[in-house]
Amino acid sequence: MNQLDTDLERLLRKMEVEQKLAEMNLQFAQNLEAIRALDENLYDEFRNYQPKTLRIEVDNEGLVNLRHIQTGDLAYNEDPRIQSGKQVDAFLRAPAPLVINGGHNNESSNPKYRFARMINRLQEDLGNPTLDFADFEKKPLPLLVVNGVGFGYHIELLIERLDIMGVVINDGSKDSFFASLFTIDWQRIIDYFRMRGRFMLVQFDKEPRPLISSIKGAISSAGAGHLGSLFYFSHIKSDMNNAFEDVFKREVGTLLEGAGFIEDEQVGLAHTVQNLIDAKPLLRSVGAVKDLPVFVIGNGPSLDNLLPYIKKNEAKAILISCGTTLSTLFKAGIKPDIHVEQERPYAIKQWLERGTTPDYRAGIKMIGLNTVHPETLGLFNDSYIIAKPNDIGTDFLRHIGISDLMEAPFSNPTVVNFGFSVAVLLGFRNVTLLGADFGMHDADKHHATSSIQFDVAEREDSQRLNMLEVKGNLRDKVLTQYFLNIGRQNIEQFLIDLDGMTVMNPNDGAYIQGAVPVPEGQMKDLSAEIDKPLVCGEIFSEIFEVVSDATSVDSKTLKSGFLKPFFNLRKHLKLPPKKPAADEFFRIMVEQSQLVQSSHGGARLLLQGPVSVFAFFFARSCIWVDDEIAQYNYQLIRSCYNDYLSFGFGLMREAPLALDDLKRDFETGKTY
Repeated sequence: MNQLDTDLERLLRKMEVEQKLAEMNLQFAQNLEAIRALDENLYDEFRNYQPKTLRIEVDNEGLVNLRHIQTGDLAYNEDPRIQSGKQVDAFLRAPAPLVINGGHNNESSNPKYRFARMINRLQEDLGNPTLDFADFEKKPLPLLVVNGVGFGYHIELLIERLDIMGVVINDGSKDSFFASLFTIDWQRIIDYFRMRGRFMLVQFDKEPRPLISSIKGAISSAGAGHLGSLFYFSHIKSDMNNAFEDVFKREVGTLLEGAGFIEDEQVGLAHTVQNLIDAKPLLRSVGAVKDLPVFVIGNGPSLDNLLPYIKKNEAKAILISCGTTLSTLFKAGIKPDIHVEQERPYAIKQWLERGTTPDYRAGIKMIGLNTVHPETLGLFNDSYIIAKPNDIGTDFLRHIGISDLMEAPFSNPTVVNFGFSVAVLLGFRNVTLLGADFGMHDADKHHATSSIQFDVAEREDSQRLNMLEVKGNLRDKVLTQYFLNIGRQNIEQFLIDLDGMTVMNPNDGAYIQGAVPVPEGQMKDLSAEIDKPLVCGEIFSEIFEVVSDATSVDSKTLKSGFLKPFFNLRKHLKLPPKKPAADEFFRIMVEQSQLVQSSHGGARLLLQGPVSVFAFFFARSCIWVDDEIAQYNYQLIRSCYNDYLSFGFGLMREAPLALDDLKRDFETGKTY
């Protein structure tokens, strides 16, 4: 080859590279307009975006790649299109759905609470059939989680080869997503998932738990049928992404846990109405910020060693006891200023009566969520309520005209979460968590040794079930459970949102990011006593007030007013007599889910759980099996769905204001 040929070849390659760059810039401009129509905030973020960790490169052959700015390494070790194609081929050869628990762990012996029993029996009847993925590319795929975007060629291939009903696209690196704006047609992808019965969610989560939370939110409107067959596709392999995948796969199985049901919401509504009729003052504003020390006291195992410190400083801090902690403090001769409860069962009243006395409870200010049983609140001379987020009773409060409602943020899932939320709402910014372990180093020592839990018949071994290890506060690792772990994470999330907050954590339990670990022996005694009755009296008189608008509510006015949208939905919640094709079923369930989500009058909270759970069972039991089994399973699901809705609508028609009345025999552990 002579010099002229060499120069000509170099010129042609330069022209090819310039042509490639022009095509990429045009694609970027088109994609910006596509995401602008989808999300204006996303558009604003990426139109002038400057990558920090990855940059796009085009070599002399016109081949694009991503290079890590810090290390100089390439993200793809071969042509990105070829590498992406190999990944998709491998995924299609061996599809493996993740396991989501569709059963209901909290099966109640209350005869009113049929949902859990019906769901668990349905799960038993459906069994675990062998799944057949021979036609994987032909049947609807309910939900695909794609972690990692890069140039996005795999996303294009996946929607070409699969019939995907829902997709969650996540990348912890916005640089990576930015690169895809130059290489693939996002308008085509967006249009695909805008079709009836489909949905798409794009996230930039570096940790798996926020991603799981976002999926849960998306599923609430798209329908939990998508969870019945959830698949996970990982694009770029690395130690960080592998760790992300491990945690995601371990914890995503809990996505359906906590799904509401009609009976539970009915009780919460009834308790709310009765508490208003009983003139319980409702929180209407947040207390002025104050730096007085507050102890939020849980009943965890660390409380044993911390009781002497509490006793010594009892007069120098506001004491907030949480749930069964009250009985432990009673035995220790310590009287809190405030007690909080969040659970609605009648049995909570029995726990309090068994673990304390009327004289001891006198003078304690009781705060409950609006759903707490009226008789539980009635055990205290001075009791108050705070609106629970995402609750039918709270919806009712808005229905009667309370628009500026103050809710208790991050008040679930444990009563300590509610206690901490109460401390913040009252205005306190100097909090010490005591007995708030959110974990344990010994599965047998799950509460303080003086706890009433060890005094009564607690024969289940459930404390040992589903344990996982997390970072310890005063040691490397401790054991915890799903709900305790969520409780810890909720406090951490709450602390991110709070300015000027000091939280001390002397517990030998789980580490809480944002709280200061303090070994028990290094806890400093407080200096000055507080006129606690005066302080609490002033706070409560300023921020709580009685709501008079609900005193005349009865079943008839409730059904003709607040509950009317709920009853109007009954005719829309039907499944065809014969099993529809899977894609048609998803369209039906998405429409039902969206109809429920857009409804008022408590309809959303009463129905979103049942609609979601039954759709989940269809997707899990009627797609990847032969047609005869699918037909049989569909009829089981449809029959159970219709039976439950008939029961639920009947309950709300006949007894919408019935209070919980299930009592507990503490000697046998049985209920009656």
